[in-house]
Amino acid sequence: MAIREHSIYDCILRNALNLSGETALVSGDLRLTFSEIPIHVNCLARGLLNTGFEKGDRIAVLLNNCAEYALLLAACSSCRGSCSLFEHTNKCRRNAYGA
Repeated sequence: MAIREHSIYDCILRNALNLSGETALVSGDLRLTFSEIPIHVNCLARGLLNTGFEKGDRIAVLLNNCAEYALLLAACSSCRGSCSLFEHTNKCRRNAYGA
């Protein structure tokens, strides 16, 4: 039996079809349904691709744990890249400053 690979983006698309009207992401006042998430993710992915992001590229971001990170992670996944989060509240300062 072959191993099937599914990206985060693949899961988002499947959930958009099966659970379209259900709430998927809540962060502060932001509430997105499963059908709204691919719209935001595709917009971010287009922005990444327009700046030269390519398959296999990596991006690191300094963000709080927030909806924007989840959307960016999915956008990187749709471009077949990867994304790492560095939280500014991380007690291990060498992560945030690259030391």
